[in-house]
Amino acid sequence: MYKRRMVIFMGLVGVVFLVVVARLGHLQLIAGASYRRQAAAALRSIELLPTRRGEILDRKGRILALDNPCYQFCLDYRFLTRDAKYVLRQKRRIALRNGVSMLRAAEIYRDRQARTWRLAAHIGDVSPQELRDRAQSIIRRVRRIRDIVGTDVREQFQTHPVLVGLDEAAATQFEAKLDDMIGAQVRPGHMRWYPRGETACHVIGLTGEVGSEDLRRKGSRGETLSERLDEYLAGDTIGRMGIEKSCEAFLRGQRGYRKLKRRVGKAPEVLEQRLGEPGGTVRLAIDIELQEILTQLFCELTAQRNAVTGSWRGARPSNGAAAVVSIPEGDVLALVSIPTYDLNTYGKRFDELRDASVELPLLNRAVTRRYPIGSTAKPITAVAGLETRLQPPITPQTRFTCHGRIRVGNTHLHCWTHSHGMPGHGALDLVGALMHSCNVYFYSVGRRVGLEQLCQWFARFGFARPPVASLPAAVSGHVPTRRWLAQHKPGYRVARPFDACQVAIGQGFLGATPLHVASAMATIARGGVVVTPRLVLRGPTFERHQEDLGVPAAHMTAIQRGLYKVVNERGGTAYKAFHVTGTPISGVDVYGKTGTSTATPPDLNGDNRLDARERRLKEMSWFAGFAVPRSGGSVTGRRGVSVAVVVEYTTGGGSRNAAPVAREAIRACREMGYIPDP
Repeated sequence: MYKRRMVIFMGLVGVVFLVVVARLGHLQLIAGASYRRQAAAALRSIELLPTRRGEILDRKGRILALDNPCYQFCLDYRFLTRDAKYVLRQKRRIALRNGVSMLRAAEIYRDRQARTWRLAAHIGDVSPQELRDRAQSIIRRVRRIRDIVGTDVREQFQTHPVLVGLDEAAATQFEAKLDDMIGAQVRPGHMRWYPRGETACHVIGLTGEVGSEDLRRKGSRGETLSERLDEYLAGDTIGRMGIEKSCEAFLRGQRGYRKLKRRVGKAPEVLEQRLGEPGGTVRLAIDIELQEILTQLFCELTAQRNAVTGSWRGARPSNGAAAVVSIPEGDVLALVSIPTYDLNTYGKRFDELRDASVELPLLNRAVTRRYPIGSTAKPITAVAGLETRLQPPITPQTRFTCHGRIRVGNTHLHCWTHSHGMPGHGALDLVGALMHSCNVYFYSVGRRVGLEQLCQWFARFGFARPPVASLPAAVSGHVPTRRWLAQHKPGYRVARPFDACQVAIGQGFLGATPLHVASAMATIARGGVVVTPRLVLRGPTFERHQEDLGVPAAHMTAIQRGLYKVVNERGGTAYKAFHVTGTPISGVDVYGKTGTSTATPPDLNGDNRLDARERRLKEMSWFAGFAVPRSGGSVTGRRGVSVAVVVEYTTGGGSRNAAPVAREAIRACREMGYIPDP
């Protein structure tokens, strides 16, 4: 019995032994090569490098934005979160490498942990609190990504930059100390730099770190290397505003990578590195020198005006915007919004800039703010009157008599002369009405044309669509057709003569951006050809609208003649600004229209009520026009520029506040060759 049991037992042992031998043979001889490859792969990892964005240039090739090479100091996410398994593994490595007990290894780990934060603050020249804030921001971002995916993500097992923009000297200091730190790594990167600082900040735009919503839309969570190179990752940069946003796909570039081999107790060995390809170069129509000059002119001239008038702003510049568009191409040569901010320090000042509810420095007023455009609307009203089939028709010779006011329904509407204690303008034709900016004349035209027909012409001039396609923040104007009123003002009694009269002089529900107005003036200079302004000369293609409105040359010539008299004949509303208080511009014919529109006063102190001082701040001052080489003949087809300037919350009207800025802008364009010799 006993021998039988021993035989069975030894037989079982033999079987087990044979199975083990067979398995070992399989592992060694058959699957050995595969397992060796897997073991080697386990010691290797792929680190994806940040993309390098392309440059943004102005029309003459001057750099407006670029990625400067730099270094990043990164820390392992598990170190930041004090992951228990990670900490235990690090202690075991320390114990193995130094031949010490786990108790001593724990003490060394704590010392290195403290040294890591201390060196990061010292070499990176940041405060410990700022480092802690950055670490918490990384942790929150990765947790949001994990919540989106619903499982562990690779960002939980990677290093993340806590210091960016490091120079080579700082990177060298960090690399010399890596063995005395925990979870630290130095890797190459890029930092966005804007050489012109504040100039054209609203046009160029901003980049920011990829957020959870971006990853939801653009993070594919690819498995292959090629898929991972194309996707957005936590810590990446993405365009947030302006050209940086609209040209994101073109600017972004191709990601690089590094293949690393892990070494116990040492920094990983780099086996292979590919830095990737930079993004494409975007070339803008903006002339950055003209942009800088116009920004400076706007600030200096409005500050001088405020100092003289005792404005609530003291001797500080007013807020506002200006646009300069070339004729006939429609290139946007300058697009100014005041106030500005420095693109390079935006991140540090974000809270301050965001909370500035009165100044609104982040708002691109040139394409995003809809203003009542005042009398700069009158040339378009004139086109509507001349081109609408009426009985009897309105012609350039048709006269309307101004007695200082006109009765519309149960309301009297006044000419601007009324508030100045002046008599009416008397009987005026189109040229005289434009020259003197007679409200009663254009009330009469608007009443006869009607709101719907009037708005259709503003829409044809481009006011019902964004003024430029390449700026994401650009908005359509408010053109109060019946359809628009039904959508935005439900229940409002539409198509009243009163509303048509208000729109005819640029008031009421009509609203547009400065670039809309500059483009409309360029259309008049071209003889009635609408061309959507162009901001990007090279890069992504954006849709542009072009249309010949079919306005007879005689009608357009009459409007141009009226705009010429506004600037160049005594009695014209802009004559003093261009010929008395300012020096005339040699070799140039200037055509223009001043405007003063009524707007909702600002709540300066944020108390949700308007005091007496605030109620007086309800005027927007305008000048819009165009300038071509002096010819004494036809304007249409000649090279030059159109200009629109708006100054917010002023007194004294467009002739005193906006026209001087436009005059000096035209002078600068002449000196820079955008208005050629006659």
